[in-house]
Amino acid sequence: MITNILPTPIYTTALEIASKAFLQGWVDAASDDKADYNGYYVDNQLHRQEEFSELTKSILEHADKYIKELQHKTKDGSPYRLAITRMWATQFNKSKAVVRHCHAGQGAVISGVYYMGLPSDVRSGIEFFPRYQPFVENIPFAHGFSDVVEVGENLLIMFPGELMHTGVENVSDQKRINIAFDITYCDSMYGPIL
Repeated sequence: MITNILPTPIYTTALEIASKAFLQGWVDAASDDKADYNGYYVDNQLHRQEEFSELTKSILEHADKYIKELQHKTKDGSPYRLAITRMWATQFNKSKAVVRHCHAGQGAVISGVYYMGLPSDVRSGIEFFPRYQPFVENIPFAHGFSDVVEVGENLLIMFPGELMHTGVENVSDQKRINIAFDITYCDSMYGPIL
């Protein structure tokens, strides 16, 4: 399903994977409790590990669906290629969040996150912001406008890599575990540009 935010096409779908319990345990064991960390980042090449192959394959299949739902066609009619360039785990304990950022400078055409484990006692979300502020100051969203997508366990979200976003602060005593990723896109004539 495509939902327009800001108005940007955000792809969301429920994703059930058989290896989820194992992956949650893996991330939990690999994370350590550093109080000064803004979230707990574990590796950034998880897509290269055999344990994550089911998730990696599902992510790429849904990235292809995302592009097809946008009715994208390459300019020269050639097939396009998708590849995960980075995939990492984050564990957010109480009061942890991620600062506003985008992934465009790291080669991401599509970025996304899979919500693997969420607190049961609070709502969680991802907040999106306009990449560039409108040049007309009286447009309603010119100052501090954002949109929050409420997330649930097993939700996969994909969005353009240049879209500014932040993970909403975890106010629960329970952990929030995500797998985030960046995808590059190439066609034979124009390279990694969507």
